[in-house]
Amino acid sequence: MTSGADVRHTTALKWFEVHAGQRMQLMAGYLGGVGFVSAGIGGALSTHLPLVTTTLCVLLILLTVVFYLLDRRTMQLVHIAEEALSESLKEFAPPSGTFFNVIDESRYRRKIWSYRKAFGLLYVATVLFALCGIALAWFLT
Repeated sequence: MTSGADVRHTTALKWFEVHAGQRMQLMAGYLGGVGFVSAGIGGALSTHLPLVTTTLCVLLILLTVVFYLLDRRTMQLVHIAEEALSESLKEFAPPSGTFFNVIDESRYRRKIWSYRKAFGLLYVATVLFALCGIALAWFLT
């Protein structure tokens, strides 16, 4: 028979796996969408179609905002799982001695770049790219 601690730990681990995987799939979809729209922007710029370029750049900004909001929600769900995993790991700690909790330890190492920081930089760079595309579209005409 499974103990309550085992069930809590297994549930938290599955929750983490689902949402961490979902976050990576979300980013893969975002990068695909950015690549597709960016190719359209390049084509519109090369054929001197400022209205089409502007429309695609605005679409790229909207795409970035939507994926940013989805990423924030998914990140919250991952953090909920981390909290639950951290608590469940404490239940398995030996009564005496030192216990290394990898979840808690990762929180103290904030000097290392995280997915959140890398994704945030990507979102900002994409919006700047789109704004430059708008400016360039009208400057080239």
